[in-house]
Amino acid sequence: MREIYTAGGDRIIVFDRLATGMAQAKRIIENPESGGFNQLAVDTTNDEIFVADNGDRGIDPPILGAVIVYDRLADGEAPPKRFIQDAGVSGVNHPRSLWVDPVRDEIGVTDTKLNNIRVFPRVW
Repeated sequence: MREIYTAGGDRIIVFDRLATGMAQAKRIIENPESGGFNQLAVDTTNDEIFVADNGDRGIDPPILGAVIVYDRLADGEAPPKRFIQDAGVSGVNHPRSLWVDPVRDEIGVTDTKLNNIRVFPRVW
């Protein structure tokens, strides 16, 4: 994999690793329903992108944040492969950062409101 991944707003933007200057993106994954992406982690072993989504607390009722997983080669308004969002069980409400451990087959996520760290199986 020779790529650079960035997350911001409702987009994941992928550039060639050797790009310079006003480089054109190789792919842009968009989610117009996102509350804003915080951080991402790329799992090259399983070809997945994990992203922490803020949700939207400024509307009533608020949309909780989530951990969203996309195929690493997704492009455009690609549907997520899966996501974790609190339904009274997971505790993922306002994720700030995350990591993927392909060796242990786990992901970890921090929550800004609950001030905790939760670890889940990579595939849930």
